[in-house]
Amino acid sequence: MTWYYRCEFKGIQRWILESSRLRDLAGGSALVEQLVDQAKRQVAAAGGKIVYAAAGGLLATFPSPIELEQFAGEWPMFAAYHAPGLSLVQAWANDTEGPGALGRLFQRLAARRNLPPTPLLEPGPWLKRASRTGMPAVPPPKDIRQSRARATAWDEASVERERALCGRDGEKKLFKGLLSLDEVILDEERWPDGPIAVIHIDGSGVGRRIVGIGDRVEQLAAFSEALADSTWSATQIALEELRRIAGRGPLPLRPVVLGGDDLTVVVVARYALPFVRAWLTSFEQQTQRRARELAGSLHAGAGVTIVNRGYPFWMAYELADEACREAKHDVLDNGEPSASALRIRRVTTALAGEEESQVTWRLDRLRALDDLVSAVRGLPRGTLRTWLTLLDAGDARLADREALWNRAREVADEQRWKAFAKALEGVGACPETGLFGDETGARMTPLRDAMLLDRLGRQRKATRGGKS
Repeated sequence: MTWYYRCEFKGIQRWILESSRLRDLAGGSALVEQLVDQAKRQVAAAGGKIVYAAAGGLLATFPSPIELEQFAGEWPMFAAYHAPGLSLVQAWANDTEGPGALGRLFQRLAARRNLPPTPLLEPGPWLKRASRTGMPAVPPPKDIRQSRARATAWDEASVERERALCGRDGEKKLFKGLLSLDEVILDEERWPDGPIAVIHIDGSGVGRRIVGIGDRVEQLAAFSEALADSTWSATQIALEELRRIAGRGPLPLRPVVLGGDDLTVVVVARYALPFVRAWLTSFEQQTQRRARELAGSLHAGAGVTIVNRGYPFWMAYELADEACREAKHDVLDNGEPSASALRIRRVTTALAGEEESQVTWRLDRLRALDDLVSAVRGLPRGTLRTWLTLLDAGDARLADREALWNRAREVADEQRWKAFAKALEGVGACPETGLFGDETGARMTPLRDAMLLDRLGRQRKATRGGKS
């Protein structure tokens, strides 16, 4: 008899990002990695065997319910003590119930994932709270050196994040060894001026591949290892690209989660698209090299949320996660992923509205998007911004929008407009309207993203020249 056990930390990204301090983000990422390592040791101590462990979750087997109950009874309390506020869900199944034990396990885990967390006692209204998280405040721990950047009260989660980060001082490594502490800038006050991007990337169709493996544990372990290695290698190559374009010195990047097919990072916005493009390209190549273990190569989806400094990171992550899911959905072909893709969101106010049309960019269209960005650079930006404002107004301003488009074509340099029209065709848009498709009443245009990337590109060049 074999008992299958699976546990996952629920809402890892939000728990790590809710502090909105880059130093806490580093500590939260380190703490999650430490918890997974500790879970491996406790599974072994309880007589179990790890099938795979990544991204805040693990799958293990136990020879009997006695060992399983020992681990499942102790592990949630240990995790809650070291990561206050981080929710843990767990489930198990055994092969005596018939074939498909792993399928039943994942079904039970999905059901328990939807249950609300067990509430703790509500603190009273006079209790002091940490200003960044709203959690009850605790005295600063005496065993941790006080950070000058921390002027607000600590909460229990912040204490554990700081302990986890300080515990990395010996090895100087973060993000599964890809980065050292002196390679990144921990405090946001030292980041360059300009907007910040929260990036979330997730593999496409991975769940279906796992379901297809069934109860073949050895094959599932090989699949999981190959997937994790592909994600790790893709991240390494994307970081090399970031180092190349950012130049010397520490990187303005904060890793959040890396594991399985999952990646979340915070980075200066002007580096977001080169990083994502390098990652998606490399991920496809890496999974192709491991196609035997993965039952074929894989694609991935990415969501990029660009926000002003001070915007809550966890809110930006929620938008990036949503954009990632939409990007993956838009490139499905008969229910199967057909390409890697990304969506870009730009939030300029405290509330994310629905005023923007969203464009999904396939990986093979990003070079054409580069051409459009270059073509936009030679046209009056004020005219294009006004045109986008009229586009947001809908069909009520259709005549004004068409008149402005025709006027811009009349006054533009002929060669530049030809290059602009060719670039629009290259991304699949109509040069006569600036929209995707021939319907002038539609609101989908590539120009919003192109103008945003042009502005970010000019910021990057200004920084290289020492102007910001």
